[in-house]
Amino acid sequence: MQTPDDGIEITRVLAETFLVDGEYHQTIDSTNNRAKALAGSGQIGLPYLVLAEEQTAGRGRALRRWWTGRGSLAFSIILPLTEERPVNRLSEKENSTSRARPKAFLCEDGIRLLGLAGALAVYRAASRHLPSDISLGIHWPNDVYANDRKLAGVLVEITGNQRAVVGIGVNVNNRSEDAPPHVQHKVATLRELCGQPQNRTELLIDILQEFEPLFELLKNQPERLAEEANRVCLQKGRELVLEVEQGLVTGLCLGIDPTGALVLKTVSGERRFLSGTVVAVE
Repeated sequence: MQTPDDGIEITRVLAETFLVDGEYHQTIDSTNNRAKALAGSGQIGLPYLVLAEEQTAGRGRALRRWWTGRGSLAFSIILPLTEERPVNRLSEKENSTSRARPKAFLCEDGIRLLGLAGALAVYRAASRHLPSDISLGIHWPNDVYANDRKLAGVLVEITGNQRAVVGIGVNVNNRSEDAPPHVQHKVATLRELCGQPQNRTELLIDILQEFEPLFELLKNQPERLAEEANRVCLQKGRELVLEVEQGLVTGLCLGIDPTGALVLKTVSGERRFLSGTVVAVE
């Protein structure tokens, strides 16, 4: 276990969440890249956290770059998708708490909804920090928006040995004016929305504590998670342009269905999409 020198209390994060172990990096190319390498090794206890202050090659969906400004949260969680025997710090934590550890098994629908689970965890945690007049919700398939600007994004990658890497980036104490010029008008940060700096340790704990029950929900009732995502989807009632393998599709967003698919009302009728990238919102 490594500890940062900037006030993020990694020991506290591990003690108060479902994580078994984790590590901190001042600078890294991508927390997801590091997490995938660790996941493939099979030598770590799960769930495992990779946290970084700065990413030099942070990634979003569809190979897009993710800006990691100073004071943001950039982390990846490594999760098992099949039953595994817990190792490392698990026995110590079980002796100090009666909280059951999650049994790792997800069906295909559950795996597909991991991105929405990450977005919902951020949404739930952020809602406790933001003023009530802020418009907060999610954008399918895995983003969190506040006042029509992007607050957080999620990138899920599956390894060959059946482990999931859930990468999450949240704009916390970074400033939109420090972002690349072409995205400054699209970025929201908690500090700017709240008018004061936020405690990143507490926010990270909040997100992880919200993610744990959502991960459990994916095992047996993934449709319930999709229903919650639909309730807080900010795209409903708006015209979207969706990029899929066959090209671009334009339609009125009707929401997210119980399988996690995006439902669009198009000129050819209602259509459901399990994957794709929203490239425009009107």
